[in-house]
Amino acid sequence: MIRVDTVTDLKPLDNLTQFVTRYPQYAARIVRAEVAEAPTLLGELQAYPPVPQGSKYKRTFKLRDGYKTQVFIRGTEVLVEVKNTSDRKRHLYVKGRRQTIRHRQNGWRKDDEIIRTWLPRFRLRLTEALTTGARSLTNIR
Repeated sequence: MIRVDTVTDLKPLDNLTQFVTRYPQYAARIVRAEVAEAPTLLGELQAYPPVPQGSKYKRTFKLRDGYKTQVFIRGTEVLVEVKNTSDRKRHLYVKGRRQTIRHRQNGWRKDDEIIRTWLPRFRLRLTEALTTGARSLTNIR
């Protein structure tokens, strides 16, 4: 007895791979446009929660301004690199892996959490945009 749980047609993915391989410059433009499309990863990473009531701390926005994103395409791989050039020690405690409970309670989201929730939405949008681009340039269906 053979049991099939899921059936997936991989032809559309094969077609996209062919498209990206054949037209790398066009694919790169689509990828960069999708990365820049709202909601952007950069915008979500740069978001600050509201200032806690009664807080006397003055925000410098160095953490927000330190974020840089870059897109690389190598063959059929799309790589999105995220860096923050601000004070790395402070970043670890506010939004990084060693985030303090106080920062969490005040509404700061960790960077890896933001990236994990953004990635599936981006993947879906990117696949749709590349499919549309492939159809407009080729006879790929």
